[in-house]
Amino acid sequence: MLVDSEILTRFVEQTYLDPSDDRVLDEMLDKDIAPGLKLGDLVSRDQLRERLLAQQAAAEVQVPQSIPVSPQRARQSAKTRVNERTKSVANRVLADLKLPPRGHQLMVVSPGPRQHNSVIAIRRVAAAINQEIGMPNGTRGEWSHEQMTSIFDRLDEIADSVRDSLRIQLDQRN
Repeated sequence: MLVDSEILTRFVEQTYLDPSDDRVLDEMLDKDIAPGLKLGDLVSRDQLRERLLAQQAAAEVQVPQSIPVSPQRARQSAKTRVNERTKSVANRVLADLKLPPRGHQLMVVSPGPRQHNSVIAIRRVAAAINQEIGMPNGTRGEWSHEQMTSIFDRLDEIADSVRDSLRIQLDQRN
């Protein structure tokens, strides 16, 4: 999930209680402020409503300012998102193929040391990403923010092609 330009300032500063709701005011007026003394004994519902509305109106709403993000931090963040999403879509590939992550069914189509399906799927998706960008393995640290962002947007379709390729290879072996 990518959250972009989310601002919570108003949510935090906004009061939760609605002064126009009589039930809310009645509950406030029924609260003890001292032993044997309730707020309703000191102020009426209309006076409380007026004070709360005046207090809300007086509260100054500040416009939040954006915090600048360095290009390096943006690129590192994009790289982290791509890496995490790669693992996620690799797990989806396994689910689509109805293969357990800790199984070894993909070993028949992937030469090399004995590895779990999840490791092979992640490797396959990562290789497809590198091929899509046109960069060799082990160079993600050199990729630009734009490359990371564009690949992040296309990860689902890349994973679908890996899934289809694995399905064909598995069908040919069986």
